[in-house]
Amino acid sequence: MDDRPGRERWDESRSADGVIARPSSGLAARLHALIADARAEESADARARERWLRAAADADATLAGVLLDLGERDANVAIATVEGRRVLGTIELVGADFISVRTDAGHELLLGAGSLASVRTAPSLDPAVGDRVTTTDLRLADVLAELAADRARVRLVVRGSGDVLAGELRSVGRDVLTLRTEGASGGTTYVPLAAVVEASLS
Repeated sequence: MDDRPGRERWDESRSADGVIARPSSGLAARLHALIADARAEESADARARERWLRAAADADATLAGVLLDLGERDANVAIATVEGRRVLGTIELVGADFISVRTDAGHELLLGAGSLASVRTAPSLDPAVGDRVTTTDLRLADVLAELAADRARVRLVVRGSGDVLAGELRSVGRDVLTLRTEGASGGTTYVPLAAVVEASLS
């Protein structure tokens, strides 16, 4: 090694990227320090951008977007409704104003979006961002109208009473459905569409 004055002394170690040797003193050492500082600043800027993007996505979150994200991830969820009912299963479809849930017991339920009180996931699941936008125009009334055309037998949970109404779905109007109920107290029951919390085939 040349130890003459004016010559930089270099140790045998390499930098973190394995490209150049690290000087023990002098201008090259300063350059190395500047590069290290720049890399640290770049890393800090990247983390700041990531935090900003995450915050922006969180600010754009909607319930429909969260439900869509959970459905696409096939996440197991526990849904509480405004009537105090608890539904365990996976989200199969997110409509304009309802969701379809496949329960752990294998049943398919239609839940009005306005009837959801909370949706809980397992602790191990990463949080849903929820900045997705649903594009479907399919509404709960559309699905019920299709069922009424087949005179399907359905079970309804109605807001405000918690009662389960079972019977033949006869028709669906602009804001009301007609159900021919069963049993000793059977008759015709008219239910406001806005009051439907839960619907399923019986």
